[in-house]
Formats: sequence, C-alpha cells, structure tokens
Amino acid sequence: MLLVRNLGRAPLVGCRGFASKLKKPVILPNYIRVRDLAKKLKVPVDEVAKAACRKHYRKYYMTHNGVEYKFETLKQIILPFDAAARIAAQHNALVVYDKVEPDAVGKHDIPHDKRDMCQTRPPVIAVMGHVNHGKTTLMDTLRGTNVADYEVEGITQKIHVCATDLNFETPATFLDTPGHFHFTRMRNNAAAVADVVVLVVAADEGCLLQTEESIGCIEDLGVPTVVCINKMDKATPATLEAVEKEVRGYVALEHSPVLPISAKHGTNLDELKDKILAILPDIDLTAYYGTKGGDAQGTALEIVASIGMGTVIRVMIFHGLLHPKDHFICGMIHGVVKTIRNANGDVVPVASPGQVVDVTFKNISRHKDAPLEFGFHVVSQTRAEEIVEQREMDMDFQASAVPTETPEDDVDEEPLPTKGFFGAPIVVKADTAGSLTSILDTVDSMPLIHTAHVGLGNITTKDIERGCTIFGFGVRAHARERRLAAQENIKIVLRPTVHELLEEINLLQDAEAAKVDADDDDGPEL
Repeated sequence: MLLVRNLGRAPLVGCRGFASKLKKPVILPNYIRVRDLAKKLKVPVDEVAKAACRKHYRKYYMTHNGVEYKFETLKQIILPFDAAARIAAQHNALVVYDKVEPDAVGKHDIPHDKRDMCQTRPPVIAVMGHVNHGKTTLMDTLRGTNVADYEVEGITQKIHVCATDLNFETPATFLDTPGHFHFTRMRNNAAAVADVVVLVVAADEGCLLQTEESIGCIEDLGVPTVVCINKMDKATPATLEAVEKEVRGYVALEHSPVLPISAKHGTNLDELKDKILAILPDIDLTAYYGTKGGDAQGTALEIVASIGMGTVIRVMIFHGLLHPKDHFICGMIHGVVKTIRNANGDVVPVASPGQVVDVTFKNISRHKDAPLEFGFHVVSQTRAEEIVEQREMDMDFQASAVPTETPEDDVDEEPLPTKGFFGAPIVVKADTAGSLTSILDTVDSMPLIHTAHVGLGNITTKDIERGCTIFGFGVRAHARERRLAAQENIKIVLRPTVHELLEEINLLQDAEAAKVDADDDDGPEL
C-alpha cells in the first residue's frame, strides 16, 4: 500500500477539521462512490458531492483529466482515486492507496520472496500449422486417442489439450490449435503461453496461408520452434527436401530443427521428442509452487459451455497450486472451484504449474459469461468481491463519460453509419468463448450487421425474445425454443462449423446491402 497525503492542495477555507474524528488512515482503491467516501471521512455525503461535482438540472457533472462525466443521481457518482484523495486531503485525512486489482502475472513472473519455493514445471508446447496438415492426428498418436475422427469435416475448432511424457522424467503439455483462418486469435493465445512451438507442415502442400501466419506469430513472440514435415510416407525425398528448403526461407525458422514425420503411422515421433528435449535446457521453466495453495495464478485459454457441467474454464496454471473450494477471479467472474479435471478428463485434487485443467465452479457474481484472454487469480473471498466491485465501477465510470461533439469542419458530408446502431441486429451463441471471439472478429468487420447479444450455451427463450435472427455454433435449440421461434417468426441458424456459420451471416450482410442499394435507387432525383 502507498501512503499519500496533501496532494498539492491546501484544505478549503472554512472547512471543518476532522483530524480528531479520523484516528485511522483512509484506505482508498482506484474507484469509490461518494457515499462510501463520505462514510470513511465521517462527513455528509452532500459535502463530498459538492467538492467533487457541480449540479445542473438535477444532474451531477465532474471533469477529470479533461473529460466530462455525467451522473444521473447522487448514488451513481464514482470518484477515481486522485479525486477522492484530494477531497480526503482537504479534510486532513491520511490516505492509504489500496490497488485491489491483482497484478498481471506471466509464466516467468516470480516474486523475490517466493524464489525458495520454486520447482521446475512441465513445458507447454503449442502445435500450430495450416488446416488439415495433421496436427490433431499427431496429438492422437502421442496420446493414443482418435479425436480427429470425430471432428466435423476433420477441422479442429477449439484448443485440445494433450498430456504426455517426453521421457520417463519429463512430462509435457501439448496444445493442439485450430488451423482454420478464422481462429487466428485462438492460435495466438496458445502460442503466447507456450515454451516451444511444433509447426506442422504437410509434405504434399508445403507452407500455406495459416502456416505463414503461424510463422509470423512465432517470430513476434520469439518462441523456440521445431518444424515437422508431416505425411512423409506420401512424399518422395525430393519433395521433403523442397519443403525443408521452403521452410528455411523464413527468417524465423532458418535455425530451427526440421524433422520429417508421419503423424498417422508414428514415424520419427521419438526423434521429435528428442528435438524438444534438446531445446528445454535453454528455457526457464521455473515456477512458484508454494506449500498450502490458495494462491494459484494463470490465464483462461478457453471457456466452454458444457452440457451437465455448466460453464467450464480451461485454465493454464502459471504459479501456485489450485484446489477445490478456492475462490478465484477471471474477468468479471467471481467463482468457487468445484472440480478440477486434467487433460484426460479425470477429476484431480490439485492443479500445479505447467498444467492445463478444466475448472467447474459455482458462480458467486451476477455476471454469467466468463471472458477469454483474462487472467485467472486465486484470492480470498473478500478480495474477490472487492475486485469485481472495482471492475464494475471502472465500467460504470467509463460509461458515464459525456461524448465529445465533433467539430463541423471534421464531419464528412456522408458519415459512415455507427457500428451497433445500423443494419440488421443478430444474436450469436457458441459453445466456447474462443469460437465466439473468432466469429465476432469477422462479424465486427461487417458494417451492415450489429450484434444485439452474444453469449455461451444453447438458444434460450430470452434470445428469441430479442426479436432478431439467431446464429449458433456448437449449440442447440430445444423443442420449446423452436416452437417459440416459429410463433414469433424468428429465424434460428445453427451450423456445425464456424466458416459455415459465417457464410450464413454474410448472406444476411449481402441482403442488407441490397436493401440499402434499393433505397438509394428509390430516392428522389435532384
């Protein structure tokens, strides 16, 4: 905590001294409501509001860092830390800053006071490459499964986790990433937490679009890479040599080991493990384990709406130990861990660094959809409630900003329609947050489409009541919802692959464009 006092401003003239009342320091977080600050300072709430805002037509206005904010009622007024600290200083209060928000923790971020409780964790290996080049088949061969046989159109559309051993003393976690071009963000998320990347290139096709995209990600992140030329059983030596030469043409891979393999038949997979093991001594795999748990830190790789289990968070553990009954924060979700499942789907009593586990939980907060690309922090129940409150106030404070008017000289004669207020509204539902994000990355670029609602899980009556077309990937619409949709004349479009769903949304975009063109043709002639 940081002590702050008398922030460049003397007490107001005529202001009563409250030093005798305030025997303890006033603890202030990043945001605080005026009524809470007044309670801490033991002064009337109107006095705090008057010092922070000006009142005009029963509304409250405040200027902070050159931006004006408007609050409808006294209860809605939110003060950022520096504004609250100045008011507290005017009342001769000693201010103590409480950050509340947990620090973003990476896999190499270890506090100095915890260095003596560190061990070597298992490496995390991301498998990347173009679609249908054999990434999932490689994972199936390593773990003895047949996931690839059950994938729709043979396309991976989510991150699969494979736990296996590189040798008798080195376990490893493999992340199988989607190769389709719509899943760029999901691939990058996996590569960002990986210690090593295995880039799979098919011998019969060479480096294609998503291969090059993966190589760009490898170059940006500087991740050590092993290149596997797959389907060697179908290629001639001359073909393998040509593909290796093509791979070497990329600067990021010119010094990477290249190995021909057959994922289907398991050829050279032991050599692949040896290549990975040869890289590991140069990688820092140190992680804080602790002793009692209750301090696990990680990141959410995927959020899954699972039938029978509710929302499941797929978590990569960076540091600490995760146990059932731990309170955690993930985005706007405050949850209590119910079960922990490893990569094989088995319930385990604890998760440790280097592992990717599926966490079921009891949701304590009122927020339902857990977000992707957010840190996962185990904290106390009280702290979790404070973090969620601060994040809610942050959003409310930003939403209260008064929009600035654009000068007339800067306004185009034909302004573009504002995204979200023009075109056809749609509802998008998906089974995982990664898939939902991949869909929205494309939908957000469609100017004549805006999303009225997005979420995880099956189609619900609330989705239908929104009165617009519903698009779903990996989800269901039960008989009751289908009957309601028919009665309300609401179209529900469900598709088994992301690219098919996006094709349907694009058809709606084309229909909206045709309507706009028709309206332009019917307009009055000047």
